[in-house]
Amino acid sequence: RRACARRAAVRAAAKKGGFGAAKTKVGPEPCPCGASDAPYKKCCAPYHEGKAFPPTAEKLMRSRYTAFVKKKIKYLVATTHPLHPTYNGMRLDSGEVQSTLAEDLKATADTAIFLGLEILETSGGGESDDEGEVYFESKFTIGRQRGFRQRGKKDAPQSIRERSKFIRMPPAEGEEKGKWIYREGTPEGEGYTRYD
Repeated sequence: RRACARRAAVRAAAKKGGFGAAKTKVGPEPCPCGASDAPYKKCCAPYHEGKAFPPTAEKLMRSRYTAFVKKKIKYLVATTHPLHPTYNGMRLDSGEVQSTLAEDLKATADTAIFLGLEILETSGGGESDDEGEVYFESKFTIGRQRGFRQRGKKDAPQSIRERSKFIRMPPAEGEEKGKWIYREGTPEGEGYTRYD
């Protein structure tokens, strides 16, 4: 009797959407870049997979942010200009390479937990431009880093604002237009700021 009563209660609750109810299928999450509600596979993945190239500096910026989230280190290196200050690695005063660009990018991707990207301003960087600037804010926490404390709180949310400069490379043979590439970035202020 009790088992029958329990089954009847579960069926009644399921009809009302309570426990035991069939789970509704939720679509894929939007791409981390925040450009639209499009899923990653239809937004930044084609850029990361080399099937397409971002047509604007802003789209390159967004695809690079998503590459950090998805740990697409090869894409980050491939879209960094060879004249970027750390392209050939971080060097000690002696000139010895301390770490490569790929190692530094991987360390950032592995320790940061990215919470969101906001494009604050763009200048140039359109489909018919050769240079562009994107001013953005990225929110994140630092995780999986032993002994790290930010103002007494582990994994405290932080943000960084940066003005990133992008240039269009000369077109390769067979290309109508060259690809956008990250030239350099200038962080705003000193260090990171905490936000609530």
